[in-house]
Amino acid sequence: MDIVRLLNFMDSLRYDRNINQEEYLHDIISQRQYYRYLYGESEPPFDIVLKLSKKLNISIDRLIEKFIVDTEKENKQVQQYFNCVINKKLDEAQVLFSLLSKMNIKDKENKKFMSLGKTLYDFYTNVISKRELIFVLKNTIVFDKIIKLDFLHDIELYMLGLIMEYSDNDRELILNKILFLNKEKKIFTSEIDFITLKYIFG
Repeated sequence: MDIVRLLNFMDSLRYDRNINQEEYLHDIISQRQYYRYLYGESEPPFDIVLKLSKKLNISIDRLIEKFIVDTEKENKQVQQYFNCVINKKLDEAQVLFSLLSKMNIKDKENKKFMSLGKTLYDFYTNVISKRELIFVLKNTIVFDKIIKLDFLHDIELYMLGLIMEYSDNDRELILNKILFLNKEKKIFTSEIDFITLKYIFG
């Protein structure tokens, strides 16, 4: 289980329950260290998760069960939206985006995919140009930093694939990077398969 994602999920529950952060963290962890955990700079020890679950007044078993159920449901809905955008079913994508926008999307990766889907939707509907699309994609993933990483995961890989598809200037650099990391088995992809490597390599 991804404890960082679980911690972010718990933080959303804290917000939903109107528990202020100071009260939530009191006698458990400093705010500074908490943000390091939330942003994935380091992984929280499980005893921190246990203590915070008590502040939410939810048993750890119930919390994990809710996290798994909610995450699977959210993943499925975001996947459906993203599939519609990728397959250019734009009317359906617009309806799904409207529904998802009213939800409290808790998972950071899902938020990124929502943002990516919206950017692509805007490009496909001529709201933004190809140049603007590339600019947004590069800024979203901090391209200069990502291209130097020795390990890639889903969202980074997908966004690099899109940049590669639309930016002739970056295509060879990205292709070589992905092929190298794939050979070294340094690409992490989850069971989310709505964009495949076949799509990335065009």
